[in-house]
Amino acid sequence: MAYGLRPAGFGGGANTGYSTGGFTEYRIDVSAVSGGATVIYAGDFVELTGTGEVDRQAGNTTGETPTTANGDRTLGVAIGFRWKLASGEQKYGQYYPSVSTDTDAWAMVCDDPNQIYLIQSDGATTYADIGANAPIVNFATSAGSTATGNSGIQLDHSGINTTNTLALRILDVPRDGSNESSSTPNVLVKLNDGVSQFSNPLGV
Repeated sequence: MAYGLRPAGFGGGANTGYSTGGFTEYRIDVSAVSGGATVIYAGDFVELTGTGEVDRQAGNTTGETPTTANGDRTLGVAIGFRWKLASGEQKYGQYYPSVSTDTDAWAMVCDDPNQIYLIQSDGATTYADIGANAPIVNFATSAGSTATGNSGIQLDHSGINTTNTLALRILDVPRDGSNESSSTPNVLVKLNDGVSQFSNPLGV
């Protein structure tokens, strides 16, 4: 089952264990004027808006791969949320349901460009793909589960290429006796410099 991107370590010492990797809290755009944030799931890409708030990244015109094509670069990956209902009740969640009457809504975002993530591939990604770039699939607004709170995005095996605007750089295919031979293995990746906000000298 897809789970989006999970933090899994830093730098060259990638590991297969789960790690929060540290995060920064960013206010979520819930403005009714701008349409507010769409539903954001843990494991989703988020982008920084011109108001200093975050929203679920829309991706390019295909809706499948965050790239520079739409002028929006990736800030990082959301891993949790907190917000207040109109009544003042404090809520915490694995996904943010996006209600325009919510107030004081925040996303916890892994925003270090060196963060390594674990993501499920939708095809038989192997060692031969290490070093290549890959887009993602299932990035439609509805791609996620309100039951688990997890994103539905996956690495797009069929789109693996060298293109510098693709979202992910493939680092490794973890070996545990079964994952490396799976038709949909878990893969260690990092944000490609071509899509990372912090790898771009141009401000928002």
